Amino acid sequence: MTKKHVRLFTPISFSCVSVLCVAFASSLLLLLVSCQQPIGDSVDESPPISQPTTPDTPATPTTPDTPTTPDTPTTPDTPATPDIPTTPDMPATPDTPATPTTPDMPTSGENQSAPELKPIEELLIYLENLMENSAENPYWVKLTGLDLSNEAVLKSLYEALRRFVDLDLSECFGESIPSIMLNKAPNKANIISIKLPESVKTIAAAAFSSLENLKSIDMPGVLVINDGKDTSTGAFAKCPALTSVCLPKVKTLGKYAFSGCSALPFILLPEVETIGASAFRGCSNLTPMSVSQVTLIGNNAFQTGIDSSFTSITLGSEPPELGGTQVFNASTTVYVPASALDDYKDTEKANWTKALKTRVAAIQG
Repeated sequence: MTKKHVRLFTPISFSCVSVLCVAFASSLLLLLVSCQQPIGDSVDESPPISQPTTPDTPATPTTPDTPTTPDTPTTPDTPATPDIPTTPDMPATPDTPATPTTPDMPTSGENQSAPELKPIEELLIYLENLMENSAENPYWVKLTGLDLSNEAVLKSLYEALRRFVDLDLSECFGESIPSIMLNKAPNKANIISIKLPESVKTIAAAAFSSLENLKSIDMPGVLVINDGKDTSTGAFAKCPALTSVCLPKVKTLGKYAFSGCSALPFILLPEVETIGASAFRGCSNLTPMSVSQVTLIGNNAFQTGIDSSFTSITLGSEPPELGGTQVFNASTTVYVPASALDDYKDTEKANWTKALKTRVAAIQG
């Protein structure tokens, strides 16, 4: 081949190459375009590719793992709020109403095995928290379980009476009430009325003397007043406001028992057998009474005063012993059963003077 021919071949071959290149580039471009189309358009071919991934995403049932939310039932842990019943601890306020322990007193009264002074301490707190009052408007107080025979207990009780009270001791115990002088327990004068249990059989001399505000006594089991002792101060002497007395079983009324009780209008003593000297001396408001079981009456027992209401007394079928010649007021009429009238008129017992016998009369009707 000649040199000329070679030169001819070379440009031709270059043009062929360029044509091939253009063709190759075009087909490559077409191939690229066709590769991009299946991605956006062919939804049919994408499912096999994207589907396996979606089943993987259902692995997102990590949501059952998210039952970490049941872990959030830390909220049920928050029922630590029931610990807030610290509020029931606040019944520190109900401790204050222990002052009424009162109640009950009731409260007031613990049972006998409890410390004797506890009910009294509660009473003291209770009364101190009440307004001051008057004898016309007393507070009602009831105690239980106190040994009324114990002088220390009784003194503590009186000292606790910082207000005027109607004192109900009917559920306490003990057989006697000891004497505690007013100067040793001045608050005792704040008793307006007093009720004792049936267990109490004896009231000591001066036990309730000089209580200027005492109006009423109820002592259903008492048998002896003044303890049978010789004394110049009676159990209820000098109680000028006393108007109501209940002593249904008393048998012995000691000396000066009610002397000076100027307001006392009436007293029922159905079983009394002994009335001591001056027992009712100075009881100017006392009205006629009956003591049909009495066997002994002391001197001056019914010397109630010249202008007193005590105009007569009714005795039993047998003349009692008299402790002196001035047992009754000079104008007192002595009524006796008609069947015993002659026995009285003819009695030779001491101190039944002629003047007295003339005032003996048969019971009318």
